[in-house]
Amino acid sequence: MKDSLILEYVRIYTESFPQKEQAEEQSELKGLINDLVLEKQDKGLSYEQAVESTLTELGNPKLLANKNQGKSDALLSGVYYHEFLRVLPMALIGGVAIMLLYTIVRVIFLHIQQEVLEPIATYSFLLAIAVFTLVVFVILERAKAPIKAQEWSVESLRSSIKAMSKPTLILGFVFGLFFLVIFMFLPNLLDSVTDLEFDFTSLMREWKVMWPFFIGLIVMYSVEFILKIIHPVYDKVTLLITIISNVVTVVLAGFIINELFSLTVSTNVIEYQFWTVVSTIGVFVIIMLFDTYDFYKKTKS
Repeated sequence: MKDSLILEYVRIYTESFPQKEQAEEQSELKGLINDLVLEKQDKGLSYEQAVESTLTELGNPKLLANKNQGKSDALLSGVYYHEFLRVLPMALIGGVAIMLLYTIVRVIFLHIQQEVLEPIATYSFLLAIAVFTLVVFVILERAKAPIKAQEWSVESLRSSIKAMSKPTLILGFVFGLFFLVIFMFLPNLLDSVTDLEFDFTSLMREWKVMWPFFIGLIVMYSVEFILKIIHPVYDKVTLLITIISNVVTVVLAGFIINELFSLTVSTNVIEYQFWTVVSTIGVFVIIMLFDTYDFYKKTKS
């Protein structure tokens, strides 16, 4: 286990170096760690204690890598840079959700005709969110504000060595499946819980055209979940599963989005149908690319 801690520390340290430099950096760091471990063993520590003491003394491998690469003068560096990359996708997804909610409220309750996720407005809004998020993290770094990711210890290595968290996989699967089922039967749900004077019968009939795509998503989502539960490790196999799953998701979601904006109720209140569909699918593709890249980073070793 202690050798695994060293290997994981070295992996995290070298992943931000250029590919051609990684082998040399790995060799140098392993040599340094071995020397420090031997020194501590000479002072009476056991091998296990010497390893943990050495890694604790060296500190956060990401910060050490940035320091040794001379990145301290960058706009964002170290843990702030890594936290920015982690938070940005969530901020963008939240921005899309806010725009959709805002549009739904205007169309349904205020009866204002407008294009859903109009391309220029959508991408301008997402760019503003990205810039705002960047500014926040730059301010945090300049102020040396402590953030959760700075709380590093050897326990962090133990956590990163472990396979995917099965409780997290299960929770994500249940949440995603619940969302798909709710969306699949949305007209029926609205008809049963609201008193709106609306022809839900016709909407249900049109909505069922999308059912094969919803079923396809549910099947694909379930297969991905089962495969990752059986093999809950970040490696090339699960990376391939994730890529295939995300590609299939984009294709099926594209069909659903196209059918959604082809509904009678949609064509009556939404202008510029083609660009609405294209921009909505575009946002979805960006989200899937972020998800794939995040999984790739975890599998890189």
